[in-house]
Amino acid sequence: MNLYIKLSLLGPILFMGIIQMILPKMGSKGTLMGVDLPKKEQEVDEIKHIIRTFQILVLLTTLATAGFLWFFLPVSTENKFVGMFLIILVLFMIIQQGILIWVNKKLIVYKKSQNIKISGVDKKVVSMELTKKPYKVERFSMKLYWIPVLFVIAFGIITIIQYPKIPSQIPTHYGINGPDAWTEKNIFTVFIPIILGFIQVFIFYIVHRFFLREKKSLNPNLSEESYIRWKISRRYWSYYYFFIAMGTVITLLYPHLWGIGLLEVTKKTILIYNLIIGIFIALLILVSIILGIKVGNTGSRLNLPFGEEDDAFEDEDDYWYLGGTVYYNPDDPAMIIPKRVGIGTTINAGTRAGKIVYAITVIVLLGLFVYGLYLYFI
Repeated sequence: MNLYIKLSLLGPILFMGIIQMILPKMGSKGTLMGVDLPKKEQEVDEIKHIIRTFQILVLLTTLATAGFLWFFLPVSTENKFVGMFLIILVLFMIIQQGILIWVNKKLIVYKKSQNIKISGVDKKVVSMELTKKPYKVERFSMKLYWIPVLFVIAFGIITIIQYPKIPSQIPTHYGINGPDAWTEKNIFTVFIPIILGFIQVFIFYIVHRFFLREKKSLNPNLSEESYIRWKISRRYWSYYYFFIAMGTVITLLYPHLWGIGLLEVTKKTILIYNLIIGIFIALLILVSIILGIKVGNTGSRLNLPFGEEDDAFEDEDDYWYLGGTVYYNPDDPAMIIPKRVGIGTTINAGTRAGKIVYAITVIVLLGLFVYGLYLYFI
């Protein structure tokens, strides 16, 4: 197995490990690893020790998994190779979730032992403007999604013009040395990248709209400041969502230039493509980390003129399960919820849609594991 493939396999493992280690620095300031905890309590030595232990466990399991992949991943056949990787990947995700559950439980035990009370939990301010319909982000327009749409349309027009010149066999997959799989030329096989491009833009647009319907309870002690933070954070995250959509469409359609014969398939052009993907992924990771640390999910980490919002104002630990990653509250009509751990949003598992999404997630993970076993042992 060459170095390129090894690094490609280690990438997802190392990425998940790094993100897991910096989780305590991301998300909302009033929560720590899924637990509502005032900022002053987060600075206590006992809490710092728990977090350091969590990070050490994540580091050790990540390095152990990466080392196993590097030295022991079987390469005798492609099936064994792919099968073992899928098995290890799913087990690694389960182990990391287990560590997350452990640290979450430790923090909850500490909170109860110290009888910590959250200021403002007896009252709640919810902006109906933010929850009834998608919020209109200031200094950002959803019309920007017309840019990737027009980009895909342009590629479609180019494909129509180029269609008579396209060879009877078109590549469907590219290895590091060039195309290694082909299919017969027809309308569907030629235009499938264009169709996928439209689907991708539509999916990102819908996800973005759902994101803007995320539930937002305002800090009752600083309701106006909290609302301002939320609005600013929506702008930052909206540009980030758009950046993902645009970058994904570009990386999808670049190989299409090879397929329709407008760009020669050489080691150089393949290297350029891999470089584009590498830069895009690196920027994606870097920007998400910066936003998570400097902005937070709802703007609580923003350093604004009126000071920092560094105190917890809700106490909803009883509604969060599996290490603060699953929100289950049938009495809450909100479907989209800010994550307690890390950045982004999650779905209320107490709603019908939430149950469906989580059921699909479990089925997919089980399916990957079973498929990995099947490939490895056949």
